[in-house]
Amino acid sequence: MYRSPTDQRHPAHQQLNSFKLDPVTNGNLNLNLTMNMDMYAMNVIEEGRRVVREFLKSAKCYDVIKNSGKVVVFDVKIPVNLAFFALVEHHIKSVPLWDADQGRFVGMFTATDFVNILRHFYPRGSMASVADYSIASWKHMSAALHLSPPEFDVSQMIHISPEASLFDACVSLQHHRLHRLAVLDTNQNLVLSIVTHAGESSVYRDACDDRHGVGILEYLVSTFREQRRLFDQSIADLGIGTFTNLVTIPEDTPLIHVLHALMERRISAVPIVDAAGAVMYLYSVSDVTVRRRSPSIA
Repeated sequence: MYRSPTDQRHPAHQQLNSFKLDPVTNGNLNLNLTMNMDMYAMNVIEEGRRVVREFLKSAKCYDVIKNSGKVVVFDVKIPVNLAFFALVEHHIKSVPLWDADQGRFVGMFTATDFVNILRHFYPRGSMASVADYSIASWKHMSAALHLSPPEFDVSQMIHISPEASLFDACVSLQHHRLHRLAVLDTNQNLVLSIVTHAGESSVYRDACDDRHGVGILEYLVSTFREQRRLFDQSIADLGIGTFTNLVTIPEDTPLIHVLHALMERRISAVPIVDAAGAVMYLYSVSDVTVRRRSPSIA
């Protein structure tokens, strides 16, 4: 009887040819492969966090302060409207506050203060009365009206030592929900710099000259070196950012409503969208200090 070439192959080949993977087994292999890949990705993410954490712990705030530059300081007794004009003229977002009577720094004056000033006085049609308030009197009034965050204390300035690490600065910024933090030498009673999350541009900056400030992310990007591919994950994979309950504002919304949304939601910026829902630009709290001077608060 004639036998096909296939039938004449080695018995082992015939057995291999007839072998079929059980669907259940195949599914388990795929599941195990997926779990191993997920575990590997988690290990890479954790290793990336570890090396960045150790890098930030190795750098002191004082070590990254540049040698040149200056820090602008406001006395708490100056009128609020003059403080606003000074921020606009010098293109700065925040300034340490000095109380001469107490002989110490007592807080920060920031763009958030001006947002709350507009929120409080604009609906009352009394923007001209802003000139009647000093920084100190406004700070106390905003605290009494609960315009300031619950953790705000008008009697002290949250700061960090120049000997503290950048990791400590990150922890303090996150814990106090701040965007900037004064580096204070308590021995000399001197603010050396302002620490921020990312750093400031050369146009809009904080109380210190842009050559003098400390942007943690900016320092990390310019200084950190790592041969391993630890940062290939997306920001979504890392859980960085807001992906649910995103606040957007139509472009024809009055500015005062935008300011209310920023403060009530405790967010630093909001996307402005057109009628189709496309993002036109991002409006941030600090944008209030770069608008043209308003005659109503002169």
